[in-house]
Amino acid sequence: MARSRNQSNTRDDAIRRALHRISGTAWLYVITILLGALLYISIKLFIRDVETTMWGYQQFPTNKGGADISLYVALFFPVLQMTMGALSIALFTDDDKGNDKWAYVFLGLSFVGFIFDAGTDIFFRTHLNLSFATVAFGLVETILIYTLASEVSLTIAVTGLIIVLPYFLRGILEFFRRFRTGAPSSAQINGHAPRPQQQQQRPPQQQGKPNGKQRPPNASPALLRRDPALGEIHRDLSDQGY
Repeated sequence: MARSRNQSNTRDDAIRRALHRISGTAWLYVITILLGALLYISIKLFIRDVETTMWGYQQFPTNKGGADISLYVALFFPVLQMTMGALSIALFTDDDKGNDKWAYVFLGLSFVGFIFDAGTDIFFRTHLNLSFATVAFGLVETILIYTLASEVSLTIAVTGLIIVLPYFLRGILEFFRRFRTGAPSSAQINGHAPRPQQQQQRPPQQQGKPNGKQRPPNASPALLRRDPALGEIHRDLSDQGY
């Protein structure tokens, strides 16, 4: 259990490190714009996927009772497929072996949603001409366009935007702040700009230092006689003009 939590934290940390690395660069804005475009396109395809599922379900030779019921049925199975698929992936990527049975249960429910969704799509697109060629082409179209390009892409786009948008908004606010206050200099960008305190204050040892040479402190003659070495140093300094 601890190992699975550590691996999950490692994955989250890897995503955060990647976003932190591209934050403040053009790549963050490019990725956000591309995810937004992917979200828009996948929503359009998802709407058509729901419509084809509804139209195919309405061709079943049974009484539906109302058009709104067909719409709810058409919405239920794609949403079931996406939700159960996401849960199964989350559990399969976790090393906690106790949750493997639920991963298979969720995967099975996702497969049920896919079978109904793809079946109604093929039923509508083939116009009841259930030959091998039409069923094969309808299945390929359903998997590529109305599964990968709509449902999987919609899940990826929403997940990516949830992760990227806080960094994107923070970058936009930072951009307007710099635009209002002025762009930083190259020295500030490189981290070599002198601090204001360093410009105004001098080191303590240089404040109040006179230009001339200072004389050494006065030493008593008795002390110089007792310590010949100190007396020699005092005479040398006196000879040099101190």
